[in-house]
Amino acid sequence: MSDFRRIIIHTNFTNSISRTYEIGIDDLLTGDLVPGIRLTALELLRACFFYPETLDPKLTPEELTKDAAMQVARLAKVLRAERDRDAPLTRLPDNARWPTRMSKFRVF
Repeated sequence: MSDFRRIIIHTNFTNSISRTYEIGIDDLLTGDLVPGIRLTALELLRACFFYPETLDPKLTPEELTKDAAMQVARLAKVLRAERDRDAPLTRLPDNARWPTRMSKFRVF
């Protein structure tokens, strides 16, 4: 997809996550890297036409989900450690208990 000011590249490889890259027409003249990929705008455009397999992220949706879950688990572990480190050590009184059964109400 493109207009007079930008080129948008959508990748859609089988069993891979899709990626979107947006480059401006002026970016073709500079040697700046395109965010999200280690290519310049001109190299990215050349890869679209001549070497499309280089744009395959080789990352399946399952791998992406697994990576995200691992990052969330690491964050949770760090937050728990922070909470435990900063929390004062308090103990519930012996008579404090969770309710073990619900009361039954009857309407006559």
